[in-house]
Amino acid sequence: MSRLPLPREYILAMLNYFDKELNRMPQCSIISHSGQDKVLVRNPRHEYGINTPKGRELLHIQDKRDTILRLKRQITEQWNKAYHGVLDRESISLNCEAVLPGSDIWDGIVTDTNPYKKKEELYHNGIKVRSRMEMMISEVLDQLGLEYLYEPEIVLDGKRMYPDFVVRIPAFGCCIIIEYLGMLDDYNYLDATKNKLGVYLRNGFYPGTNLILLGGSKNSAPTIDAIYNSIVAAIASLCDICVTT
Repeated sequence: MSRLPLPREYILAMLNYFDKELNRMPQCSIISHSGQDKVLVRNPRHEYGINTPKGRELLHIQDKRDTILRLKRQITEQWNKAYHGVLDRESISLNCEAVLPGSDIWDGIVTDTNPYKKKEELYHNGIKVRSRMEMMISEVLDQLGLEYLYEPEIVLDGKRMYPDFVVRIPAFGCCIIIEYLGMLDDYNYLDATKNKLGVYLRNGFYPGTNLILLGGSKNSAPTIDAIYNSIVAAIASLCDICVTT
């Protein structure tokens, strides 16, 4: 199975978003001055102790800046691989009337709170996951240069939910939820899943756009290419809603 390219509209929108974020962030570096580590800020130049409140704040900003630069490199590689043309960012604009659940959920996320214990010793980027399928999904999200959290706690309809993945699409101001439904041949599992999906639907998460459902059973599971294409197809649906060209 061949892999779908990320939509050009999505890449351009994300690159515009990344540049806006980078432009408003101060550029910092750690220096050693008089035997003490300090945070140096350029334009205007100023130094702060690394353990001062301002110094810690700037280090946090620099971590965010480094993450954005890494994601920008990855998504630029996706453009070069798929389109090979000039990045014409002026050709894209966003639909300001499009409203999808997103920033409010992402800002309220709490991590490492899922009460269900993980049985297998499986890790991806130092994070323990529940299954090899979830490792594959994590790898695909990394390949696509997407910002995501694994099994975060979110609150919908007053209920604590633990989606397998929440993916942030900041250029569109929304999130995508990914669920791997790995026991579709189990009746009790299906019953619990039905309730979970009802909560998602009532809160504006719809399959094929901002809700990706990947199904499996004891004897079957999606391929890594199928996972990749499912995520790209969902992003393409979001482009239809959020982008005007």
